[in-house]
This record gives sequence, structure tokens and C-alpha cells, in this order.
Amino acid sequence: MAKKNCFLDPVTASGITREQFVEFYTKVPRFCVDTVVLSQADGVPQVLLRRRGNAPYKGCWELTGGMVCFLETIERAVKRIIGYDFGRNVVSMAQLPGVMQHLHEIRNENRFHSVSLAYRVVLDSFDIGGSQEARWFALDTLPKRMQPVQGKYLHQAVANGWLAI
Repeated sequence: MAKKNCFLDPVTASGITREQFVEFYTKVPRFCVDTVVLSQADGVPQVLLRRRGNAPYKGCWELTGGMVCFLETIERAVKRIIGYDFGRNVVSMAQLPGVMQHLHEIRNENRFHSVSLAYRVVLDSFDIGGSQEARWFALDTLPKRMQPVQGKYLHQAVANGWLAI
């Protein structure tokens, strides 16, 4: 039997029905990880962001991330998410201070609450070639239109010097 990927479909991978997933995760927070992917191209510190394709905050720039699967280590989740989103390998990663709390996510008329740890990540290549709607931004010129919780966190991380490679 093929291993299920909770990033692609956390409901199927968890072994519960969609109704059970909604029932459960509208009452307790989901545990997630967000990645702050960094590069030092041409001596300029940069972060990799992607344009969000779904509600809420459709069209805003965001960090890449996702849910940690049951019995999956956080480190494995980071590698899985990066591999899926960018087709790259993680060279190094380190947990960043703080927590991001997404308190009012509304999807298909259901309210969710996610708690996310942030990890600083360096990839095996800065070429993201075919990655849909993703690009590098200099840390001193972040886009104005960002997912609000992640945008606030990223500005705080820059201001506090947490993103040195």
C-alpha cells in the first residue's frame, strides 16, 4: 500500500472522513510548520515566498508550510513540504523563536485554528524554476500584500535578526 501524503490530502492520510476532519479541527487547533526559506544571492539576504492560490488571503504572498502528519517529525514535515512545493532538498534547517497563531481561518464556511512553528531553511539550489507563483524577495523589500500573520512574523524576524544564514 502506498504511503499517503497528508500535505496533499490530510483527511485521507489521517484515516478519517472529511466530516470527522471538519468536526475535529473546528474544535481544536491544527499543528503546522511554516518555512522561512533563505538565500544569500549576490550578497543580498532573500526569502522565498509564494502567492497564495486559495482563500483566505488569495493572491497574498506567504511562507510555504503545511500540517504535520500524525507520527511525523517536524523535520520530516519540513523536508516533505519543501520537496512537494519546490522540488528541492533541505541543506540546513533551524527552528526560529516564537509561534504563529492563525486564529480565524475560514474555509468552506468552517472556522479553523492553526498553530505553526517557523523553521529557517536553506535549500540545495536557489533555482526554483517551475515553482508556480513563487519568487525571491530581498528581506529589506518584502511585499506589502502578505498573509497577515506570516507578514507580521517575518517583519519581526527581520527586525530581531533571527534570519542570519
